[in-house]
Amino acid sequence: MSVRRVSETLQTLTNKEVITKSDIESLREAAGPKVSETERGLVDSFTLKHPEALTLDAAHELQASFNVDAQAILPLTLLETPSLKVPESSGIVALGDGRFLVADDAKGILYRQADGDVKTLASAKDFKALRGLEGLCLSKDGTTLYAVSENTRKVVSLSLNDQGGTPSLGEPEVLGKLPVLGRAPNKGWEGIAVLPAAHSPIEEDCIVTVHEGYPRCIGIFTLPDLEEVDIIRPPESALGHLNDISDIAVHPETGHLFVLSDESQSIVELSLTTKLSAGPGGLLETNGLEALRTFKLPLDKKQKPEGITFLDSSTLFVACDGSDTMLKLQLNDH
Repeated sequence: MSVRRVSETLQTLTNKEVITKSDIESLREAAGPKVSETERGLVDSFTLKHPEALTLDAAHELQASFNVDAQAILPLTLLETPSLKVPESSGIVALGDGRFLVADDAKGILYRQADGDVKTLASAKDFKALRGLEGLCLSKDGTTLYAVSENTRKVVSLSLNDQGGTPSLGEPEVLGKLPVLGRAPNKGWEGIAVLPAAHSPIEEDCIVTVHEGYPRCIGIFTLPDLEEVDIIRPPESALGHLNDISDIAVHPETGHLFVLSDESQSIVELSLTTKLSAGPGGLLETNGLEALRTFKLPLDKKQKPEGITFLDSSTLFVACDGSDTMLKLQLNDH
């Protein structure tokens, strides 16, 4: 009888775009007091066919309830949840060896040491350009830090000297302002990342920035003069998982864009595309975005994921505003 109930419950999950922890709890309830080998086999087979729909919490629940190793087939695995020690983090850069640079929209740029201690590297009290910071990123060679302020739309650069101990920053240089988009307060330009020339539509190093609210979009701008290359709206299939956009990171090998949403508590992986079409005098190139995958983050409703950064091609961190929580995640298939 319980085998039939498990089969029926699995059937209801077949067409679900996202399978959550509560779905797995319902599945366990359908199995009754004890899970049989037949039921475990049904669940294992279903998991192998639908790994992309499972949230990380659902994968953990499958392991606990059915002894199914769903983590092994998930493209994103939660490794640990270390404390960042910066409750109001809005942007993050991983330096390695447990060290991070962190944007705090009120304090400026902070340094989180490997032992967990936090110190201020560049204060918003000393430099007006560092007020309202919402995103941080490093140049490809690691010698320049870029930051974006939502309050002023300014992008600043700071020289970075990091020899493995406590890093030092030069004075911020304002590169310019990003364009005005939308009218909603506190819903402007948020995250920032460097898009290397190898993945850039103009074959030069650029920055990519995200606009949080209406219009939810991704801007590409040249370095260092911030000339607009393009402003692109993600496809509707991606926007369904991006109720807002809080940050962006560029995969160091593929150049894919990993876009973070704090309201949806999700990451959407996008690829930049170029389409050729006939136009006056020749072919025209149009840039676009293709949605590849969506990752639902294992967070409670109060946590706001605001910062995302890659340490290397398989390790990324997500920092939460209003909490000390930081997620260390493993990307399994890159």
